[in-house]
Amino acid sequence: MGSGLHKYVASDEIHAPYFRVYADETERLADTGFIASDVNRKALQESDNTEWILSNHSPITWQQVGGAGTDPDAIHDNVSGEINAISEKASPVGADLIVIEDSADSYNKKKAQITNLPTGSDADAIHDNVSGEIAAVTEKTTPVGADLLLIEDSEATNAKKRLQVTNLPVPAVEDEFTPTNGQVTFILSQTPKNPASLQFLVNGVTADDGDDYTLSGTTITWLNNLFTMETTDKVLARYS
Repeated sequence: MGSGLHKYVASDEIHAPYFRVYADETERLADTGFIASDVNRKALQESDNTEWILSNHSPITWQQVGGAGTDPDAIHDNVSGEINAISEKASPVGADLIVIEDSADSYNKKKAQITNLPTGSDADAIHDNVSGEIAAVTEKTTPVGADLLLIEDSEATNAKKRLQVTNLPVPAVEDEFTPTNGQVTFILSQTPKNPASLQFLVNGVTADDGDDYTLSGTTITWLNNLFTMETTDKVLARYS
């Protein structure tokens, strides 16, 4: 009497589900000696319970086809070229979807419509090709030394840097005088921000501070140590 039970089938007629069983990936990749008839036969990798088919015996090529917790069609974070192999849509529209990881929600995966993607522009940015942007910014009418300006440093390949107003270079001021005979007092048009910058020139020669003249506020006093001023002398005060 016939029976479908395997105990009546000879041992050499029982079909094993795998033609190779490997302990781990290292053992599987080290195996050799395959023949053409081994192609498309299935092997088991016990370390992660994955199933592999020998897709080519020369060169030896394995393809994962299944196993516990595996998906041969999945996109992986450590496999190159997977996205590049997908069919491309050359003209996407706003309703098309992409997969994102939401940074505001513990990087949970979500879908996003292309139409809702941020454009990457900043509406509050200052541009080098748009007029009127600085004029629209709130003005401070009474700046102080600690206020900051944005500059591009010409001595550092025009790298952007901040600058305090108090450190701005001050343009030199020049006051010319036509003295009267014997004049000793000369009043500057401004108070020097840096008194040490004062150059007091008489007939093109720089006089010495303390020896030839003194400075107090805006007043230069000529000491007559070199000579007495005459109407033909040319006097220039340069300072910042």
